[in-house]
Amino acid sequence: MSGFMDNFAQFLENKVLPPLMKLAEQRHFAAIRQGIQRIIPLIIVGSIPLIIAYPPVQSWSAAVEPYRDILLVPFSMTFGLMSLFVAFGVASALASTYDLDSTAAGITSMLGFLLAAAPMTKNALSADYLGGTGLFTAIIVAICTAELMRWFKKSGFTIKMPAGVPPAIMASFESITTVGVIVLVIWIIRTVGNLNIPEFIMSTFKPLVVVADTLPAILLAQVLHQALWAVGIHGTSVVVWGVMAPFLTQNLAANAQAALAGQPIPFFWTEPMQMSYAHMGGSGATLPLIFFYLRSRSAHLKQVGRVALIPGIFNINEPITFGTPIILNPIMLIPWFLSQPIIMTIVYVAAKLNLVTKAYVLPPWTTPVPIYQYIMIL
Repeated sequence: MSGFMDNFAQFLENKVLPPLMKLAEQRHFAAIRQGIQRIIPLIIVGSIPLIIAYPPVQSWSAAVEPYRDILLVPFSMTFGLMSLFVAFGVASALASTYDLDSTAAGITSMLGFLLAAAPMTKNALSADYLGGTGLFTAIIVAICTAELMRWFKKSGFTIKMPAGVPPAIMASFESITTVGVIVLVIWIIRTVGNLNIPEFIMSTFKPLVVVADTLPAILLAQVLHQALWAVGIHGTSVVVWGVMAPFLTQNLAANAQAALAGQPIPFFWTEPMQMSYAHMGGSGATLPLIFFYLRSRSAHLKQVGRVALIPGIFNINEPITFGTPIILNPIMLIPWFLSQPIIMTIVYVAAKLNLVTKAYVLPPWTTPVPIYQYIMIL
């Protein structure tokens, strides 16, 4: 068994993980990850008014009904403008990897996204695609903006200012060509070409969005997540907050809008569903293992359980994964690989049978179980 697991660990380390890590470290994926991670505080704070406006107690709900529109303003300003913030964050993060003016890139990206997703109609901006439905458009515009800015600077197609001009003014003029091209191209596509850019991009990505919410895709993500952790790499950062972040964020935004409209919740797989079930006590759902350790006859495991208990309650499990150790442990890796796929299969089937409610609120990931599960469906 030990020889098999050693060979398996070597296979993961030599064959599976290098391309995954290369993908995770690729500058565009890293920029997308950073851009989405930067709006997580906004999503968490924006979820709170939704809970207050629609409390779980009927008498409270009747009491707040006259003030519901006012209470939901922060929700609209966070979830409703989510893609606008992502457009800034992704472009800013990508531009910084090229040593470009990250602020100028972010502002230009926001302008381009507004032109693409929020055309002026009767002296008012349409906000239909500024929320989660425009997320993929925001990411594409952000990447194009940063890459165009890099190309202009590399090619020398920028406005040169004389020596002695303050750096901030010089940087502003350097970005004029990028701003002009972004505005012109998007205006031509949107106005002259009469193309609804967000709708076109959404229809293009729709098959991927649908597939990403299926059980096979979810299970594949769980296996990759656990494989990364098995060799000491932070699988949550790479899979949940990295490669799958655009899909999970878009799903959560769609669920929140559906809940607000009183419609059925469309998507199962969101970050709260992942964190609340597959990450009870941390990656691999290790919280029950801590309680077993506290009853263990092994002095070492009992001590690990004591040290890991408080962090585990708040879904931080490095003390148990490295203290046992679970990482690179041939015996412990067997349940480690099985835990998240089994849990997510059970929860997925339960959700299909309407035994589990799909999430539409994002609590902080350190919220203890079962408080997390309660908040995410309030």
